Amino acid sequence: MPTAELWRSLVSKGKLSLNDTIGEVLSDLPQPPPHAWAKVTLRQLLNHTSGLPDFAGSRAWQEALKAHPAQAPRPEKLLAYAYDHDPPLLFDPARYNYSNSDNVAVALMGEAATGRPYESRSTGH
Repeated sequence: MPTAELWRSLVSKGKLSLNDTIGEVLSDLPQPPPHAWAKVTLRQLLNHTSGLPDFAGSRAWQEALKAHPAQAPRPEKLLAYAYDHDPPLLFDPARYNYSNSDNVAVALMGEAATGRPYESRSTGH
């Protein structure tokens, strides 16, 4: 199932709302997101207007990638690479700025809503 259809389906079934926030849905992660991310909504993540920094710009992520290029970390770990960015948000949510962290947060929100890994929902397995 294509990604856009997947999220449309979760919203139409009431499993997620476009107004659900990171603070509401992802507070139970092993490493919870920074407090400044709490009010960022699913809509902002999907539109890339969240202000979340991109984990791919993290020095720790780049070093981990060099050390283990064939080992993909779990989404929770990918997102955690962006937690130490100062300031925690690049801007107040509103303007467009592509961020890989948005995509990871969206996938984690889907996992939290369904109890299933994103990969299994996106492939239909």
